[in-house]
Amino acid sequence: MKQIPLLTGSMLLAGLAFPFPTFAMNCDLSQGLCNPLNAPDLVSLFQEILAYVVQIGAIILVMMIIFVGFQYITARGNPEKVSSAHKALLWTVVGGALLLGAEAIALVITATVSSL
Repeated sequence: MKQIPLLTGSMLLAGLAFPFPTFAMNCDLSQGLCNPLNAPDLVSLFQEILAYVVQIGAIILVMMIIFVGFQYITARGNPEKVSSAHKALLWTVVGGALLLGAEAIALVITATVSSL
């Protein structure tokens, strides 16, 4: 049990002792501050973040569907376990619908805000 905090502490110390390299941009500071983001405005920044969240969420969704299938297989007809697997599948599908609808919701909000 005492090895876990020691291992965590040594990993933290190694991370502080060997800093990660930074990737600086070629920037002309005579024109002002440089934009380190690829997004020209806040809306496109949020759209890029949402795109990454949807990609990661899709991977998690596939993993959850596989996990729910495993739950169905290991239930072996046990009504309690089948019910648990059914609830997990239901909420996985709801989460997938929200994930797929997230971009549509963002487009509606963007159109509404830009029309103001």
